[in-house]
Amino acid sequence: MKEVLSELASMPGVELNAPASAEEIAAAEAELGTTLPEEVRDYYRTCNGLLLDNGPDFPDLISGVRYLKDVRTILFSQVLVVVDNQQSNPICVFHKGPLRGYVAHVFHDGDSRVRWRSFSSLLWKIRDQLSSDGDVDVEELPGDLDEAFRSEHDVEAGRGMIQFANTTELDEADRPIAYGFAFILLGDEDVAEIAPFLEHEDMFVARAARDRLGQLKGEAARKALAKHREEMKALVKYCAELFQGAGRSVTIEHEYNIFVEPGRMGLNLEAIYTQRKRPDFDQWVLGIGRRG
Repeated sequence: MKEVLSELASMPGVELNAPASAEEIAAAEAELGTTLPEEVRDYYRTCNGLLLDNGPDFPDLISGVRYLKDVRTILFSQVLVVVDNQQSNPICVFHKGPLRGYVAHVFHDGDSRVRWRSFSSLLWKIRDQLSSDGDVDVEELPGDLDEAFRSEHDVEAGRGMIQFANTTELDEADRPIAYGFAFILLGDEDVAEIAPFLEHEDMFVARAARDRLGQLKGEAARKALAKHREEMKALVKYCAELFQGAGRSVTIEHEYNIFVEPGRMGLNLEAIYTQRKRPDFDQWVLGIGRRG
């Protein structure tokens, strides 16, 4: 940590804040209810945030602790904001939980994801991309997890996050984010652990699994997605026949889009797929059509 901070401090447009005191670190840890990862402690012992002339804000420790205080859900109580990208889309380090030490980019209206294995790795990426006037686009930074390789520690952390998401009563909006964090840490050899979530009752979790499988290049991921597509096609056909049998006119567009007349009501096939094994499925789907 000291090496990368020394490198940053020597660059134009960068200024390190004075170190956080032992009392400030203790107060922050008391508020978080945990000790910080050691490299994060080293960062604040060296500088309590830093300043870029034209780049994002690296808040001081207490500001980072309190940044998400209004949205401190079970999931986001595990993170500390270390980069404030113009008061939006912060970069956060996990200070506890299965992903302790990993760094995530959190988007208010986008694809929140784990991207770096450590805070020091993020800082090295910033050092490498920093312009001569102290500017860096954090959304364009390369991530450790952009590459296909997954370490044993990555997989262990991903499995731990799946276990956490499976056994914790998460907020509805946080649930797919937690699973998405988990899936990104699993690789081609772990498809069998991701594929079952294509059938998760939360369609946004299922979508996160589908998106991750789509990123993987191996044969197992390709086969899992192909099987899923065939099941979706079969479901489209089944639902169409169901409505036609009830005297409703149906139009199918682009294989997966079903529109029921009158009123050209579109059916949410992702949501329907998650319910296809319920014993009253036929009546349930037709009930959706009647409500439309």
